[in-house]
Amino acid sequence: MQGSIFIALSDLVTEKFGLELWDRILTEVAPESGGAYTSVMRYNEKELFAIAQKLSDITEIALPDLIKVFGEYLFSSLYSSMPGDVDVDSGLKVFLLQVDSVIHKEVLRLHPEASLPSFTYTDEKPDELVMHYQSPRKLCFLSEGLLEGAAKQFGEPITITHDICMHKGDAQCDINIYFGER
Repeated sequence: MQGSIFIALSDLVTEKFGLELWDRILTEVAPESGGAYTSVMRYNEKELFAIAQKLSDITEIALPDLIKVFGEYLFSSLYSSMPGDVDVDSGLKVFLLQVDSVIHKEVLRLHPEASLPSFTYTDEKPDELVMHYQSPRKLCFLSEGLLEGAAKQFGEPITITHDICMHKGDAQCDINIYFGER
């Protein structure tokens, strides 16, 4: 997993909970990297999961909730490194429909070893979109947070439902996005 993801998690923890908690987590988890991350390096994803679990244990915030918060936080740093050919002027829905075909394609061009989730879409109504998520990592809650971050970035309110989920034994996650106030 790219170091930039670890750096964003470090930044989130230190901003929301303080440097002392970040240091405590690193001491208790004892990651292989020692907790010194650079954006150009790749690190074992198990480190990220262990850090997130330890944060959940210490703060007593449910892990799915923490992962969503992290996704929302992470969006701004991912957005700042967006490929230039992504349409950001046509609204949130158009942007989301580009995740797999444009954004992930560019990520794989730059980082061929990246293990990205795949998204397919059901787009039958102008104010709804279903993103079908598949990944062996089962980070659908991160996707929910990223969606919330995107909605804030675009200034468009959304409502998300997520009843079909790999964590419930389903083959994929269906993340339903409703655009506008509800």
